[in-house]
Amino acid sequence: MEIQVLDTRKKIIGEEHPDTILAMRNLATIYSDLGKHTGAEKLEIQVLDARKKILGEEHPGTILTMGNLATTYSNLGKYTEAEKLKIQVLDANQKILGEEHPDTILAMGNLAFTYSDLGKYTEAEKLEIQVLDASSKILGEEHPDSIMAIKNLVAIHAGGSCRHCREPSFQYKPWSFCDTRYGRRECGHWSSTCQQLSSGRI
Repeated sequence: MEIQVLDTRKKIIGEEHPDTILAMRNLATIYSDLGKHTGAEKLEIQVLDARKKILGEEHPGTILTMGNLATTYSNLGKYTEAEKLKIQVLDANQKILGEEHPDTILAMGNLAFTYSDLGKYTEAEKLEIQVLDASSKILGEEHPDSIMAIKNLVAIHAGGSCRHCREPSFQYKPWSFCDTRYGRRECGHWSSTCQQLSSGRI
């Protein structure tokens, strides 16, 4: 159905009409949900090119599309391409929305994930600490987003290989993190922390 909508809009109102671009985006979302990431990639590139041309580089719709395409690149294992786009998304959000806006914090976390995927754990750690600081300040230490930032930071220190923080029983308690956050940085220490968190001992 969505393919038919897109084809009809291309034929009647043209490639660059906002409704045609919207149909492209919707179809790309469906492809992503179905795991058809190559198909989603092709459409998202078209959507991004159109929005850059029509709306400009810094329009929220353009930035959103950059983020969507970056996610698709990550799903395809194209981490270098994802990194480039996520840096642009973060820079744009920082400039337009400010350092502490939720979208900026989200963009930091997304880029940290890609740095981790690329094995750039130092860069990932730096960003994830900023995410944790901002989330704790704005939302509170026990907010789910702050707790998730703790888990992500622990996983980064474990080099993405910590099995404990991947367990379904993993329990988050932000007050347990004060020693590990600015203290010892060895992976063994972090694995121990994850194990204690997962068992609920701290």
